[in-house]
Amino acid sequence: TPQASNIFNGVAASSTPHSITVTDTNGTCPPVTGSITVAPGATLPTVIASATATDCATQTATVTITSTLPATGITYSIDGGAPQASNVFNGVAASSTPHTITITDTNGTCPPVTGTITILPLAKPQITGIQECRETVYGRNYIVEVLPLANSFDVNTATFEWRISGEPAVIGNDNILNVKQYAQANGLTTNDFPIDLEITVIVPGGCSETAIYNVQGIFCDIPKGISPNNDSKNDSFNLTGMRVTHLSIFNRYGMEVYSRSNYTDEWHGQHKDGNDLPTGTYYYVVQTESESKTGWVYINRQEN
Repeated sequence: TPQASNIFNGVAASSTPHSITVTDTNGTCPPVTGSITVAPGATLPTVIASATATDCATQTATVTITSTLPATGITYSIDGGAPQASNVFNGVAASSTPHTITITDTNGTCPPVTGTITILPLAKPQITGIQECRETVYGRNYIVEVLPLANSFDVNTATFEWRISGEPAVIGNDNILNVKQYAQANGLTTNDFPIDLEITVIVPGGCSETAIYNVQGIFCDIPKGISPNNDSKNDSFNLTGMRVTHLSIFNRYGMEVYSRSNYTDEWHGQHKDGNDLPTGTYYYVVQTESESKTGWVYINRQEN
């Protein structure tokens, strides 16, 4: 639509030229035409921010900001702080509240643009443990395994440090420690148990948690006999580590002479009334969390 004003607002930028027509309404001159190309202005910079892993001790991170503008003539700021030429900010506090990033073109080509980044605080790993006999490449062995609670850490990226509690030496670097293999390699005997195993789990960023597991013994096979003579050698029916939920002992006539729930190492040849059972063969029923096992156990008493 023709207009009297020689100023046109809102003309779209385009690589295609705009045609301009000037008309003499007096009829003195014929219309004349021309063209103009309105080039697009500078593209607003894109704000891209990344953060390193938060440091657990300080709960801070290093933030790096990049944009599509040339590196010169640009300043950066976070949360309204003082602008700086460097695009790297150290010691940015971790928080669930997003940080606001502002990039300013000091050449005046583009207005300031903003973006946000959220740096979540690092949390300590939460540990749960399993102590049991398990089939391994070495046979049925007693193991202790640590696992994350509520997906609080990734076993593939965490660092594990096993120690005998109170001792500095690291004895294992996996989330599973084969206690039987450790005992055999270091000459531990039945008399060395129980022992306390200390595990420290360290996640990226430095957060860590420590737990202690008490290991009463490393028996994974049901004993075929016991000799309760108080010499600390085979005195009891030791099922520690087998996660027994119930044990029943029967005499050769099928009468139950002993039973206990959540059994570990309490039967040393006594009747359920507390008296000693005589030398002989007894039948057992062992119920674990996953299966039931039956067999025979011999009580050997050294009678004077």
